[in-house]
Amino acid sequence: MLFRRASGECLKNRTVLMLTHDVEPVIDTLKSVRRLFSNQVTASCLRLSAGVIEELPVNDGDIMTFMQICKSITASADCEEIIKLIYLRRYFEIVDERGDAYQLLSNLFHRRVAPLDYREPAAAGSGYPKMAPEKIQQALRDIREYVDSFDYPRLQALVSSPDEIKNLYRRCRNGYEKLQVFRLLELDQDHPVIRKFVNETYHIENEFICQLDPSRFDLIPEYVIMECDKLIALPPAANQSSVARIA
Repeated sequence: MLFRRASGECLKNRTVLMLTHDVEPVIDTLKSVRRLFSNQVTASCLRLSAGVIEELPVNDGDIMTFMQICKSITASADCEEIIKLIYLRRYFEIVDERGDAYQLLSNLFHRRVAPLDYREPAAAGSGYPKMAPEKIQQALRDIREYVDSFDYPRLQALVSSPDEIKNLYRRCRNGYEKLQVFRLLELDQDHPVIRKFVNETYHIENEFICQLDPSRFDLIPEYVIMECDKLIALPPAANQSSVARIA
């Protein structure tokens, strides 16, 4: 209503500079209801990095559904394999496809050597059964439609190695990817802000239906990544030679 009432009572027909950490007003004014503003809205993303403020223009084509973002990342030729699989798992969550491919990816990120099938009833004393070989083969076919290099034993060994995960973290192209990989290490950290960012970037219920592509617009604050960098640089504890497997 700030721009919709009579001009004497609001900001209609005036030049307004709006600074916000919330992407929703950008989505509304630049894409959803842009015509109501006579197509006069422009937007930029500001980021503070190494003491310098960087400005990146935001166009309506930069606003994508999270489903579009996931599919774009998995199709990217220059994206790390594990990053693609993280996005692919989230894509299956969005479309509510919890079939064989989703089950196998979940097992991968839980670092299970023998994949389990959580769709089957758990047996007393032994837990959930292993995925049937034919279901694993179907999962491999489905996943390779998106990531054709997918190899479960090789990638399971990779995500089980702290050194490999740290190297992957250092190769990540933006803060969003770094937080996804950082979570794989499951490092103990008590910083509530860091924990909030790590958890919120992992759960799809914290994603907007539409948002800016995180591969182009780095929206994770610099201080969060700097804190993660410090934790990554710490030597592992004496009893932490490998990432603990989750049952």
